[in-house]
Amino acid sequence: KTVVRKVMDAVKAKDHDSSVTFLKDAEAQMSRAKGKRVLHAKTASRKISSLAKKVAALGKETKPAAKAVKKAAPKKVASVSK
Repeated sequence: KTVVRKVMDAVKAKDHDSSVTFLKDAEAQMSRAKGKRVLHAKTASRKISSLAKKVAALGKETKPAAKAVKKAAPKKVASVSK
């Protein structure tokens, strides 16, 4: 519970760097609990996935949008007739 709370507090504070750090810690601890059968495997995966989505959304929100780069159209190659 504590590691999940730390991640959620960092997300609410909009602190992307610390939320990523806390997410890694939370993922490790939940994986250990899953291995020891303290948490059901699907419950641990669901919680990790939910936290990861929130942290990823925060990352997109805090970083400025990248400028779209236009790709040049491919050049047409003239066919050579024999």
